[in-house]
Amino acid sequence: MSQGFPSGEVAIVGVYESPLRKAPDVHPFEIQADCVRGALADAGLEPGAVDGFCTAAAFATEGGSEMNIAEVVEYLGLQPKWFDSTDTGGAAFLTHAGHAALAIAAGLIDVAVVSYGASGRSSPVYLPDYNSNAWGPGAYEIPFGPSTVSTYALAAQRHMHEYGTTREQFAQIAVQCRANAADNPDARYRDPLTVEDVISAKPISSPLGRYDCCVVTDSGGAFVLASR
Repeated sequence: MSQGFPSGEVAIVGVYESPLRKAPDVHPFEIQADCVRGALADAGLEPGAVDGFCTAAAFATEGGSEMNIAEVVEYLGLQPKWFDSTDTGGAAFLTHAGHAALAIAAGLIDVAVVSYGASGRSSPVYLPDYNSNAWGPGAYEIPFGPSTVSTYALAAQRHMHEYGTTREQFAQIAVQCRANAADNPDARYRDPLTVEDVISAKPISSPLGRYDCCVVTDSGGAFVLASR
């Protein structure tokens, strides 16, 4: 019988979010270093206590490449005996949290840091919007010029078709995100949005408009996991 996820066995004991939002002269690894230091300080731990580390930094705007986990660990001066560089896009760090919790519950490590940093707004390295190869699966997509937003728009259109989701309901997501940002003094945009603001904004790829899209910025964050 499967044991299941070790709920309640692992806790988040330290967190830190970079206050940076526009950092044209700061390397993403430097952002990560600040975030790791901040999260460890919040947890009351020294770097030597870290025996597990997770990040994803393969894109140019994240400062790494194929050996990104090794590059970041070396830069930070950590010596983990367990690590994870699984990259599932924006959800990578939820994946990392789950993997780290399993590693801690299994007794492989005691303390894991999950970290991320990027300079999506200020990176001097050119990165095309749709990062896919013109061979393999990309051969059937690249000729049609997809973008990150247009592929999400296809999913949104399908959701509306399947479930009757309305444009107003999608707009409420942006409204709530902005409301959350209002409580963060370091947020880039804090002015409130209304559903009408979202719907009447410049269209990007139907049914999504300007305020449905992620803000491209420079920043990062880290959190520390430990056993109960």
